[in-house]
Amino acid sequence: MGLVLGSVRLCRIPAFIRFISTISPTPITGEDDAAAFVRSWCGISSRGELRKNDEARKRWFDLIKIFNDSIRAGR
Repeated sequence: MGLVLGSVRLCRIPAFIRFISTISPTPITGEDDAAAFVRSWCGISSRGELRKNDEARKRWFDLIKIFNDSIRAGR
C-alpha cells in the first residue's frame, strides 16, 4: 500500500483518531481532524506530498512508530 493511501486509511481508524487526540493541541473528533493533524505533524499541505517529501515521510513514519508503540504499551 502506498504512503498516501495508507495515511488516508489510518485516519479513518478510531484507535488512531483516539491516539492522536492525546497528542494534538486541538480536538480531534474524526477523519477530517485526523487528516489535518497528519498534515500539520508532517509539515505539508497535502498528504500527497508524502510521495516526494523525504522530511515529511520521515515525520509520518515517526508518527506511526509512536502510535504502534502506544498500542504495544496498552495506551
